[in-house]
Amino acid sequence: MKNSVVLNAYVMVAGCHFEIAIDRSYFYPKPTSASLHSHADFEVHLVKQGRYVLGFHDNYMSLSQGSLCVIPPNTYHSNVSAIEDCSEKYCFRFNIGSCDNPQNEIQKKIRYIDSPVLFHDCKREENLAREIFREHQAHLFDSDRCIHHLLYLFMLYLIRRLTGLTPDATAADQLSLSENRTTVIDAFFAFHYMDNIHADDLARTMNLSTRQLNRVLQKHYGMTFKQKLIDMRLAAAKDQLRDSEKSIQDISLSVGYKDIEYFCSIFTASTGLTPAKYRKERIINTGNS
Repeated sequence: MKNSVVLNAYVMVAGCHFEIAIDRSYFYPKPTSASLHSHADFEVHLVKQGRYVLGFHDNYMSLSQGSLCVIPPNTYHSNVSAIEDCSEKYCFRFNIGSCDNPQNEIQKKIRYIDSPVLFHDCKREENLAREIFREHQAHLFDSDRCIHHLLYLFMLYLIRRLTGLTPDATAADQLSLSENRTTVIDAFFAFHYMDNIHADDLARTMNLSTRQLNRVLQKHYGMTFKQKLIDMRLAAAKDQLRDSEKSIQDISLSVGYKDIEYFCSIFTASTGLTPAKYRKERIINTGNS
């Protein structure tokens, strides 16, 4: 596992050793791009609030609050991208080490997973993830032992889900037509908001006419294509203003606006603050919290 790890732990569940690595993004989440990549470990994403979308194998998966997604090793996927402002999630990786019995059924079932799986309403795991976060931040006595116990419980519940239950979704084609459409729309904007995109680009992706697309957008989002695009771009800009030291010009370019004055005017019209004032207020509020 990578050297950016903040917390490393080993737990045994059902006779199998699991190595868990939690990096800085678990405690200090940063906005990410939708670039394609894969890992040598299992990757776990648990949504704390808001909504995210994951792209893999020409499919999309939508994650909402309480959703837990497990991505198996060597699976090319996009970064799990936020599609709502102020979305937050926990993320960590694990791999399977040695087992007491080489024929361990748990190990076999987990290694057999070859595509992302999704579970909803994971309240126990969400509570445990929150406690791990709090315990690590508090630096109280016996924190390491407490975190180890919390990680054991998290992995126990997770392994039970992976080996004993049918996931709620493994690909977008298992969703309803309405859910499918919103997932594709969310993914399209999450992965392309920084590009020079138009309504007919999305319409072609969904095999709809531009008029049909506009009806779908109004029904599910109450927005036009342009309004939805601006909404996504400004959400990404807010994240970068809060959580990065990029210049406003670089942020403007990264979210799809070559004209910084136009970007600033749209941002100010939406938030009532210039990008510079928005960043300053968020820094002050963070410092006082």
